[in-house]
Amino acid sequence: MGFLTLRGCRSALMSLLAVLAVLAVAACGDSVQFAEPPRPDDSRSPLRPGDPSAPNPHAPADQPAAADPFDPADVGSGSTEEAGDPNEVVYTGTVTLGDGVVLPDPAWMWISAGHPPTGRPPVLTKLHANLTFPLTFELKRRDTAFPGAAVPKTADLVLYVSVGKSRFVEGIVLKVPPTEAKSMGTKDINIQVKKP
Repeated sequence: MGFLTLRGCRSALMSLLAVLAVLAVAACGDSVQFAEPPRPDDSRSPLRPGDPSAPNPHAPADQPAAADPFDPADVGSGSTEEAGDPNEVVYTGTVTLGDGVVLPDPAWMWISAGHPPTGRPPVLTKLHANLTFPLTFELKRRDTAFPGAAVPKTADLVLYVSVGKSRFVEGIVLKVPPTEAKSMGTKDINIQVKKP
């Protein structure tokens, strides 16, 4: 009797394993299909109604056709030459230390200009080392915060100072609040570093 029970269990176990194997094979079959990305060629034929690239027979003759999503985007080059001479001085001024302000030694200072209200991310920035105060500065169009960034021809930007223990942004220990917005071309700006 015990032999029959053991034999029955083996048979049930083998049947269960067979069912699980069939399910595993079915689940791992071709249920995932890989498609190639769309191609920008003109071999799409025939065009289906509602296809944005299909001509609209009811559209007026002067209405432009829908833009082809595969055409290259029309964007500016982002070079600073678009806005004028890269050597043009945009802002000048001095940075002074308020009473009791002690900077790390050595200290690095970024003088930056960006769109109000915070100025971040900066449009222009320049890193200064070997600091002596009052520190005179100038920001030129070529002092872009990001390589290839376009600088507007005219804009009102806020200026601010960041001080760090190294020349890397991760080392910043002091941020001076931004000035009021200044028109590009403003000279003799005074930024005072105060105790936080």
